[in-house]
Amino acid sequence: MIYFLFGKDTFRGKEKLKELVNFFSEKNKDAEIFKFTDENFDILKIDELAKSQGLFVQKNFIVCDNILKNKEAIKFFEKNIKSFSSSLNIFIFYEVEPPEEVVTLFKENSEKVQEFKSLNNAQLKNWIKKRNGNLPPGVIEKIIENCGSDLWCVNKEIEKYELGGKDIKRENNFKYNPFAICDAYLNKNKSRAWVLLEEALLNGVPAEEIFYKILWQVKTLLMVERGFVSGLHPFVLRKSEMALRNFTLDELVNDSYALIKIYHDSRNGVDDFSLGLEKFLLGKIN
Repeated sequence: MIYFLFGKDTFRGKEKLKELVNFFSEKNKDAEIFKFTDENFDILKIDELAKSQGLFVQKNFIVCDNILKNKEAIKFFEKNIKSFSSSLNIFIFYEVEPPEEVVTLFKENSEKVQEFKSLNNAQLKNWIKKRNGNLPPGVIEKIIENCGSDLWCVNKEIEKYELGGKDIKRENNFKYNPFAICDAYLNKNKSRAWVLLEEALLNGVPAEEIFYKILWQVKTLLMVERGFVSGLHPFVLRKSEMALRNFTLDELVNDSYALIKIYHDSRNGVDDFSLGLEKFLLGKIN
């Protein structure tokens, strides 16, 4: 059985993915859950799951998150789609921008298909009202002006309002400095790092962009700590050597693992980048 979710609105798409995961997990408490991304996708393994069934449970549950990014994967499913649609196991596919031929293929062979298009202005207003019916009209307008159709940003602004941030301001002159958050991290200034993160997110900077800058910073520190400095700019090298006074090797290794966890949790629909980064910068990810 196939459920096919797709569309550029990753917030609603990920919410639906989580909803389905939770639903089937509750319905089949003993079922095993498998998760595939573009990084760990294995044709032989997923083909085996399509043709098999657990010995002691009625169904297995397989999440496929953005795996249809290459021609080989598409060719495989074009040839074997019937094995998945007729399987006793449940397959949920989530794709952000699949080719039209993939959409057609899965529409013809899926139990359920749902597209998540970016919302227009009227739809955004309705979505926000459903999220929080107590928001004043002026606040809704400001949120839409600040965030556009980015529901990750919209949701964050709503949360801030609910937590007491009543004055949602237009940030027309905001200039994102990608190194400022990294500097706060290097100085172990958690409160400063969190404030800069929230400011960037509220002004529409993608959480994933911030994530990769922090990941770059941690990887650079590890390289310098281990003596792999060839090719590094002298300024970056000096700055890293100074910052290493604030970290042990174990701390850097743990931070790198925490960032990897954020990445995979986001890709698997367990968490989103923005929340993961908040936890990381506040020291709440182990």
